[in-house]
Amino acid sequence: MAGVMELDVTRHGAVGDGKTLNTGSLQGAIDGLHARGGGVLRFPAGRYLTGSLRLKSGVMLYLEEGLCCWGALRLTIIRSSVRKKN
Repeated sequence: MAGVMELDVTRHGAVGDGKTLNTGSLQGAIDGLHARGGGVLRFPAGRYLTGSLRLKSGVMLYLEEGLCCWGALRLTIIRSSVRKKN
């Protein structure tokens, strides 16, 4: 898309391994694109684990073939991931 900012989630720290909790990096990418006036957030193939995300106006999601996005519904998963990073 000519003239539209694109951001690959893996360049913003997301890891599609099905184990890494990506909520912070994904929300940061959404917030960053929104602050710049919007754009396309590209998800390459992989398994992305995330908690709740807040989508914002002007940010479009492009989901490539082979993408699985897993929701971390249990707070214990989110808390244990945060503890491992500290």
